[in-house]
Amino acid sequence: MNEEQILSNLRRIIIEAKAETAVILPEQVQMSTELLAPPLAMDSIDFVATIIGIERVFGVIAEDEDFLTGSMRTVGDVVGVVKRILGVSP
Repeated sequence: MNEEQILSNLRRIIIEAKAETAVILPEQVQMSTELLAPPLAMDSIDFVATIIGIERVFGVIAEDEDFLTGSMRTVGDVVGVVKRILGVSP
């Protein structure tokens, strides 16, 4: 799985996580998109839903230290963690 495939899956996961509170378009979820700023403006519940979605879609078990909220600023940061968990070369 390459970076673009991971990003594509992550877009769907984030859109699903935010579905109850916001309409997010796929083009709004780019590598540089900030998680805490609009349009995503993710809160802790959105973040947990995203991690659960990542586990489900990618078939992995995330450790707490994998997704420390302080180190997760952008969608690209999340893609990087998923790549590491999956063993995808940078």
